[in-house]
Amino acid sequence: MRTIAKRALGLLKRSWKTMFLFEIIFRLLSMYAVFPVCKWLFNSALRVTGLNCLTADNWLRVLMNPLMLLCFMLLFLIFSLTSMLEISCLITCLNDASEPECTLNVLQVLREGARDSLRMLRPRNLPLLVLTALLIPITYMPSNASPLRLINIPWRTLGKYMLRFPFILVPIVYLLLAALFSGLFMCAYQRCVLEDLPAVAALRGAFRLNRNRRLARLGQFLLWIVAVGGGLLLLVRALDVGLSRLISLIVPNLTLRYHILLPLSTVMNFLRGSLPAMACYPFLNAVYLISMAEMGETLPPRRVAPHRDARRFNALLFYLVVLLCAVGLALYDTQLRPLLARMNALEYVPGHPTMIISHRGYFRDADENTLAAFQAAIELGVDYVELDVQQTADDVVIVNHDISFKRVYGVNRRTWEVTYDELRGFSAPVTGEYPPTLREVLTLCDPQANFLIELKDNGHNPNLARAVYDILIETGRMEHCAIQSSTYRLIREFKDLSPETRCGYILSFALGSYAPLSAADFFSLDYNFVNERVIDDVHRVDKDLYVWTLNNESEISTMVELGADGVITDDVPLAKNLLLESSAAAPLDELIAEPLEELIVDPLEGALAPEETVQPAETALESP
Repeated sequence: MRTIAKRALGLLKRSWKTMFLFEIIFRLLSMYAVFPVCKWLFNSALRVTGLNCLTADNWLRVLMNPLMLLCFMLLFLIFSLTSMLEISCLITCLNDASEPECTLNVLQVLREGARDSLRMLRPRNLPLLVLTALLIPITYMPSNASPLRLINIPWRTLGKYMLRFPFILVPIVYLLLAALFSGLFMCAYQRCVLEDLPAVAALRGAFRLNRNRRLARLGQFLLWIVAVGGGLLLLVRALDVGLSRLISLIVPNLTLRYHILLPLSTVMNFLRGSLPAMACYPFLNAVYLISMAEMGETLPPRRVAPHRDARRFNALLFYLVVLLCAVGLALYDTQLRPLLARMNALEYVPGHPTMIISHRGYFRDADENTLAAFQAAIELGVDYVELDVQQTADDVVIVNHDISFKRVYGVNRRTWEVTYDELRGFSAPVTGEYPPTLREVLTLCDPQANFLIELKDNGHNPNLARAVYDILIETGRMEHCAIQSSTYRLIREFKDLSPETRCGYILSFALGSYAPLSAADFFSLDYNFVNERVIDDVHRVDKDLYVWTLNNESEISTMVELGADGVITDDVPLAKNLLLESSAAAPLDELIAEPLEELIVDPLEGALAPEETVQPAETALESP
């Protein structure tokens, strides 16, 4: 064991930078290309078959549908080939490290990995491809950005059921079979990749390689996984929890805290997804090399000539990729995420798809529904800024929630009784602004910002839908805006004018079958009337559900946990921090988080500062 561990640590020491570089490239490729395509394929198959979703009620029909079976086979093929790409590249990196004088650059490693992955499609390699598919849950479930996590299944709830008897027998049997495979055919992938053997020959060679020490090797491998792999995961989790709590204690500003925690959480997620594989394969490669030497077998010659400047190339590319990732993290919250929200593509991005929608802007230091509030929300990087529009006496579309200006501007006059010139004399108490027009908002605010425009039916603006449509066309902001209203007639009118624009129906409460309403692409529902059944009913017809107005930790966390597609809130920093925390957890973290937090967080909080309390804003009961 000591010899193998020493050899494994030596391989890891010589190859860690190339392995990290590959893992960064591989994770980016997987998360933003392969896995979103898989989710699109899965959801498209559900729509084509008319099943629309996978639930406890229809899972048997889904499994018996020929098209869905074909879809599942294709998905597992894609997952298996992706897994094989990672396996092959890591083995190639480590084999390269066994000969320090020869080095491959990462592009050569990727090319060899792609070659080995595609080689799995040959009929003679199908047995190993099937075994790779069976190992997918072990390969990917530790990662929050896994293909399995991208399918909308309540994994946490499912995990709780799987920990109960007799359901727990399923993962136990599965893990025992995986351990049996590892014990009998240890180093099968090494023989397939490094010796270019077909699957059956590789499995036979691996079976013969450790014939006399099979149980000992398996025990050593499991001990290594627990000690090194588990130890690294615990260390990362401890650092994550400790640093997060420390930052929360010393940075009272929620907005600043979020911008610090976002890159930290991303790095920790990457480490949690990459470290298990980086800890596992050095041991297996060390076993392979030592066993080959013990049996007197010679190592196969290299298939690719090493690159002369590979070390320098890998180092430069490593720093370049890290720099690009850092820039991407810096721009993600303020630029990339709103762009994805506008394209309705957040559901295909790893992490939680719940959107953050600022209610009437962010008016902690401004007035609601003013340019200052909208700009503050945009600077926080919200997915949508929600605002309310009505028409004045001279038919100008202005931004105001109430039917009068008394509550915000102190003027007790109705919106339809005031002309645009008159309202320019109004003054908001904090910023001194007058009620802005919709045109001013769309032209003066960030041109890349997204707006959720609510059409307010006050009984005196029958042409409101047409007026808003004309403004969006004239300003060229149609693709940046979504429309909602508590009056179905208004969204029906707007949908007739612009079928491609997303329109939503606001409901203070809802009974009956409202989900199939044709003009509504999403529904905006009062928090008090939302539960898991309501969200499932809306998702069943492939529509979204936004919840309003959530201003405390319990409400936001509950809706995110239930799978709401968007939360409308006055407290954007709080919502974003809670969303970050909810999306950071991976399945293995969910099992070890509580005991770790009890060991790390409580003493840390007691030593550094008294517990911080956030006074939640009172939940609004009127419509957004």
